[in-house]
Amino acid sequence: MPPLREVRLSEDIDRVVNDIAAAHGTKRDLISAANLIVRSFSAGGQVAADAVANTVASVLNGGGTIADARTAVQTVLGFAQHRGPALAADAGRVADIIFSSHGTIGDFTRATDDIGRAFNVGGQNAADAVVRAAQAVAGAGGDREDIYDVISVVVDHTEEFALEPIPGHSAADYAASIANAAEQAAIGGGTPSDIISAAERVGSVSATAFPLAPSFEANPAVRESVPSADNLTSLGNVVTAPVIFEAPQTIHNPFPAPAENEAYNKLLADIGSGAGKDAIESDAAQLAVVAGEQGDARLASVAIHVGDTLNDGSYDAAASTKDLKNNPPSTPFGLTPNVPLWQDNSALAEAYHQLQQEVASGGQTLPTGNVMPDPQKIKSDADRLAGLAKDAGQPGLATAAANISTSISNGTYDQTASLTALMDNPIPQTLISRSPMPPPPGPPSVGRRRRHHHL
Repeated sequence: MPPLREVRLSEDIDRVVNDIAAAHGTKRDLISAANLIVRSFSAGGQVAADAVANTVASVLNGGGTIADARTAVQTVLGFAQHRGPALAADAGRVADIIFSSHGTIGDFTRATDDIGRAFNVGGQNAADAVVRAAQAVAGAGGDREDIYDVISVVVDHTEEFALEPIPGHSAADYAASIANAAEQAAIGGGTPSDIISAAERVGSVSATAFPLAPSFEANPAVRESVPSADNLTSLGNVVTAPVIFEAPQTIHNPFPAPAENEAYNKLLADIGSGAGKDAIESDAAQLAVVAGEQGDARLASVAIHVGDTLNDGSYDAAASTKDLKNNPPSTPFGLTPNVPLWQDNSALAEAYHQLQQEVASGGQTLPTGNVMPDPQKIKSDADRLAGLAKDAGQPGLATAAANISTSISNGTYDQTASLTALMDNPIPQTLISRSPMPPPPGPPSVGRRRRHHHL
């Protein structure tokens, strides 16, 4: 049996030859196509060869000519030879996006030129972000102009960020955050225009306020290997290198999902109408959860505080309304680490608020705004709170925290019920400074603008 890599390469050659033949290509076209597959394999391994085969299929299936396919493949091959197989794969994906949306070879060339621009300032992750944003718009039914508009948003703002970098953060982080916005808007059922606007809003926000995606360079869980002397293998007169792709962490976008807006408006309405304690507490717990899961930390903190005050005797409808209105869903000021709005004056208070924030967000709170469920972290912090509460003579809170830990162990954990149980057993007022922490400074005025491209 031939090695798997030989089988894969042969399959790509067969695919391209069949596609060219179906498009009435000449014998010379068929030979040229087969040679291009081998050359791409030599330049970037199986990933590059697959990219070439996929590009030919996308162009021809989308109404392009054999000449168009040849032009597109030269771009893919150039990326593989000079910038790596991952960028070649991005070009192949863009070919599918463009030609599935009735685009032309000119549209493809413009799009890949912009992917190259993103790569130049932000590396492979920035290029990936361009493709992700384009896919979000295409998946929502966007046309060729919509696709190019969102590409322009990502590339232009990423280049601008590279000119005014923030120490410790990369242009790739910035590009990823813009793409995250586009993807979340698409998941929420947004139109192509909504998706482009969501991306533009993040791109236009000052770099001091944007919710950073995890740094590619610092995160070994998100990487692509590149050809090196150590991992090159020989296949006849062809040299290839394996490419490793691992799924990125789930990034939660800064723009509010419909559920967050709904929960926010419901809590405001029930407070304004004088609804009972149970209704307001239920609203507050629900808003804390959906805001926490969106990475909207300050709004989650406000919602939690409303629930706490209902049970510690300090509830004030006007003050709660003011706090909510000062921290609406996913404002730039909300895109901060999960830091409570009120100072803690004891280890018990700190542990109490930390567990509330973790339960609301799903478990692990990161300064990037990422939300990654981690039940074992919740369990560990619940055990810590139970011990502190017992030592402080707070048996109700100690029991609530212990129950959360137990529920994780036996599989009965319920996020909203756990948060409500904590709200029902608030810590004493003397352990918290009720003076709100000053809000973070507003973003400086930055003259960001986007060039508008039209095909």
